Amino acid sequence: MLPIDAPAADDQALELARLEQLVREVPLPSPELPGWQSLTAGEYAAAVRELAALLDTVSAALAAARAAA
Repeated sequence: MLPIDAPAADDQALELARLEQLVREVPLPSPELPGWQSLTAGEYAAAVRELAALLDTVSAALAAARAAA
């Protein structure tokens, strides 16, 4: 790596770490929010599980990108 490339790589790793933290902090929706109120308890639980799994996938992808940076 050229010395001039080092700050860009550091910036990229910092940005990926910041995004990874943001994804981890996304609150799961409350069943009281508009649009979620029409779901049954089972539908709500399934939707929250899917959203949590998606957020885990995004977080893992960001962690892998950061490790590769």
